[in-house]
Amino acid sequence: MGHKDNGAAGEGGSRPVEDPLMYVLTDEPVPEEKSRDAAFMRDYRAAGEDVALLRADLDRIGQALCRESVAQDLGEGGVMIPAVTSRVRRRWALVVAAAVVVSAGIVVAGGVRGGGQGEGSPPGAALTEVGQLACAEVVAEGTVVDTEPEDDAVKVTLVVDRYYKPERGERTYSFSAPQREAESWTGSKLLVLVPQPDSGTPSVFKEGEPAPPGAAADEATDALVWGRGFVTKWLEESLGKPCPVDH
Repeated sequence: MGHKDNGAAGEGGSRPVEDPLMYVLTDEPVPEEKSRDAAFMRDYRAAGEDVALLRADLDRIGQALCRESVAQDLGEGGVMIPAVTSRVRRRWALVVAAAVVVSAGIVVAGGVRGGGQGEGSPPGAALTEVGQLACAEVVAEGTVVDTEPEDDAVKVTLVVDRYYKPERGERTYSFSAPQREAESWTGSKLLVLVPQPDSGTPSVFKEGEPAPPGAAADEATDALVWGRGFVTKWLEESLGKPCPVDH
């Protein structure tokens, strides 16, 4: 089904059909005239990254719920079968609701994902600023020298200019990014917060991308500068703190 350029929201307050996010959600090719619009393509790439992150999180939640079962003893044979509890069913309902949110296009578009506690918080969510950094295994800044597709993600390799956490590390560092757009990051300068295993997805602050929603106009020139300020402000307080269990 084609897009109509009516420039207005649909019935019930739905997104305009020309919203870059709609092209991401429907997986339709971007028209040639739109591909020449730098602002449109910037929003399109940002929306793609956001949707990829949400889908990756939903996939992890689904896998975790599939593993969550209760063993039911059938008697003498000692045979055990999984019995799905009502709590698991309720949590599956939340996953379905989240999937509906993704399908409806209710995501925050931008170079970095905002949200969580307070405007301008880094991607990732319901953690406080201190919690976000406490859950980070590695915080590093550098230049991307290589990207390599692997399964549903992209292996990104940095030449590190500075390690914030830990204070020292190898000259090169690699992490896995769920965004397809990460393949085009070679040459980009960025700061990344890589979470502990099973604690979420990396938060990336790229040079030249807009600062998160809520950042004051004079607070940062771009996402990278904002990310540096965020880390500088909260890192010391986060050191030695445990990663929150409920995140």
